[in-house]
Amino acid sequence: MHNLTSKLSTIFLLLLLALVSCGKSDRKSELAVNEHGNDSILIWIKEGRNNTELGEEGRRKLLEKALKAINETTPDSLKLKYYSQLSPAYLNLNDSGLFRLYNKRLERLAINLKNDLELANAHWDLGAFFARYAIRDSSFYHYYRAETLMKKIGDNKSAGTLMLNMAIQQSKARAYVESEQTTYKAIELLESVKDTIHLFGCYNNLGTVSKELKDFDRSLGFFNKAEEYLGMMGELDKLRYQRSLNNNRGNVYKEQGMWAEAIPYLEAALQVTNLEQERPRAYAQTLNNLTISRFLSGDTTRVLQNLEKALKIHTIENDNQGISASNYNLATYYNITGDKKKAVFHAINAIEKAEASSNYKRQLEALKLLGWAAPENDLYFDEYVMLSERLQNEERQIREKFARIERETDEAISKAEELAQEQQLILGISLGLVLLGLAAIIIITQRVRVQRLRFQQQQQESNQEIFNLMLAQKQKMEEGKNSEKKRISEELHDGVLGAMNGIRMVLLGLNKKNDDSAVNMRGEALEKLKEVQEEIRSISHELNHASYRKFHNFINSINDLLKETMAASDLEIAFNYNEDVEWDSLSGDTKINLYRIIQESLQNIIKHANASKVDLDFERLEDLLKIRISDNGKGFDVRKAKKGIGQKNIRSRVQKLNGTWNVESTRGGGTTISVLLPYQTDQQETSLLVNEAGQLEEVKKD
Repeated sequence: MHNLTSKLSTIFLLLLLALVSCGKSDRKSELAVNEHGNDSILIWIKEGRNNTELGEEGRRKLLEKALKAINETTPDSLKLKYYSQLSPAYLNLNDSGLFRLYNKRLERLAINLKNDLELANAHWDLGAFFARYAIRDSSFYHYYRAETLMKKIGDNKSAGTLMLNMAIQQSKARAYVESEQTTYKAIELLESVKDTIHLFGCYNNLGTVSKELKDFDRSLGFFNKAEEYLGMMGELDKLRYQRSLNNNRGNVYKEQGMWAEAIPYLEAALQVTNLEQERPRAYAQTLNNLTISRFLSGDTTRVLQNLEKALKIHTIENDNQGISASNYNLATYYNITGDKKKAVFHAINAIEKAEASSNYKRQLEALKLLGWAAPENDLYFDEYVMLSERLQNEERQIREKFARIERETDEAISKAEELAQEQQLILGISLGLVLLGLAAIIIITQRVRVQRLRFQQQQQESNQEIFNLMLAQKQKMEEGKNSEKKRISEELHDGVLGAMNGIRMVLLGLNKKNDDSAVNMRGEALEKLKEVQEEIRSISHELNHASYRKFHNFINSINDLLKETMAASDLEIAFNYNEDVEWDSLSGDTKINLYRIIQESLQNIIKHANASKVDLDFERLEDLLKIRISDNGKGFDVRKAKKGIGQKNIRSRVQKLNGTWNVESTRGGGTTISVLLPYQTDQQETSLLVNEAGQLEEVKKD
């Protein structure tokens, strides 16, 4: 009977595992829907996963519809979320093939995208999958991988839940001490997040493990601790888990043969509202436990009917664990009542179903019962001994395997982390070398640019000095012209004008004389007039020669400036002007300031415009001079741009010449500077001075 109680406790552990796994799946589903709102694909997956009213075919059609939408144009980041929900949906449909397919896709995608959360979920689902088929070591391995990843991302609640799952797998493999140790680790994590439900599960598991270790007082103490967490739950959860707690407490007393103490707890567990309709497996389990406890305490009321009812429910639910338990209890009943044939029949059925569900402990109990029911058959006792020895060896091996899984997984994770650190170190060194190389290139480029700018500055200074010398030479030439004009003026005034006045006076005196002397004097006067005529002709030739000489110093200076600028930069400059205009006749102030304006504009283009081509246009518009400088550079926002020193200098020079200027620019559309100046020449200035001098002469004569 003690073995019967142990089997019933194992059934509870299976239910607790299913509870934890379902809680995990529901959490994932709700999280995904909350994250994506009205995502149609997730809604289809959720309905195909949970809506049992649709039937298996209807649920599959919804999942196929979701898959078709996923395979169209879904990015990998969303596929990751969908596969995370899709694989457990097929697990709920008991389609192991499609579950493994999409679980593997989820795992590969999570690794490629470096998503530790979804990789943990993939291992979590695999752990639940292997637990369903009682492959304890594989289930433990994947739960452990998932728990390690959850710890890494700081999700202590999920890590603690996974550790509880690991402890349950250890308990099912009869590694009770290891299960207890793992459960304590789970409690440490779950207490940090106040996870009441799973803390209840931890202490429930500790109570069950202590019962299996025959430490019954400690087992009841753990169940009392679990009841404290039960009191912290909401009413719905409290009603749900109260049955499990009462069932477990009853099992502790059953294990000790204290049937009278066990019955009240089992009766209370059976009184949960709608238990038979909503949770038929749990109802059948509790009914089975209560009925056999009453029978063994001497109450034979409806024993056979209740045991057969429990067996029928477990058969409908396809619950091999429950079928094995019901057959074992029926074998116990028939063995005690003396129907050895039926006892053997149900004991053999119990062994078959226990083997199908990998419940070796139940096999041992049923073999022992067979030995009592058919003592004449030594084969049952021999098989019992052999199975017991084999289980002892397997238990030792599985404990070692659990330890090896943890050790080897930790080593693999450690090696992976070391490899990742090495890769990061290599990447960091490579990045550092690249940055160092870029820094060196930038420094060298900057130095070259600075040297180029210095050279350009020196060139500009040299050009400015040459231009100043040219202007000084021009000024000296003007002084020479003025000196020559003064000399010619003196020659005309003192020589020609004096001679003509003398001749005029002689001719006036000879007007009334007709003698030979007067005739001779008239002849001499005519000779004098011829000499004056020759002198005037000579002066006239000199003046005409100077007048028709053309000087192009200003245009040459501009061309020199443009050539030097192109040589010192990557600019291509086109200079357009009307050769028929006497540009060198511009006033000195106009030429000097215009030269500086062009020079400043070119410097601004080199510094800021990032241009490759510049057009410089000179145009005369009647009494105006128009200068246009345009580039194909990056341009700028004229409204937002700050006015630098260069623009201020240009504005000052234009205002000095009584002109106007304008800047037009757009981002990416280049820049155009237009300058409009009065067309003022040196001759106009000279004429003005001559007019003023003439007026002064008339005043003196008057």
